[in-house]
Amino acid sequence: MKRRWWVVWLLCLAVWTVALTTTFPVYIHRALLPQDFLGVPVAKILHVSAYAFLAGFAVLICPAGTWRWLIVLLLLEHGVATEWIQGFVPERTSSVNDIVIDHGGVALGVLLTWPWRRRGRG
Repeated sequence: MKRRWWVVWLLCLAVWTVALTTTFPVYIHRALLPQDFLGVPVAKILHVSAYAFLAGFAVLICPAGTWRWLIVLLLLEHGVATEWIQGFVPERTSSVNDIVIDHGGVALGVLLTWPWRRRGRG
């Protein structure tokens, strides 16, 4: 059962990686989504939400100990790597601010799920 959850997590990570490193989502955003929501750019809300989901999901399914922190570190590095790649993709820009936002999403995901993890399955 746990293997299935890891497959789902990896699929989500792959979809998010493609979304961050291709131009297609830029066109969808321009055509369908508002530029901002309550004064916050929608793209930044998506960054925080996606990384929070990936980190929280990983905390819940990952075994205790070093592996859990390695997955969190992987997500932090993923944020850096995808921002660097965006510098080479037309219609995309690389930004240190986005790295900070991505890392904030990872922290949010860990903080929101950690108490449940500790109560539920240790």
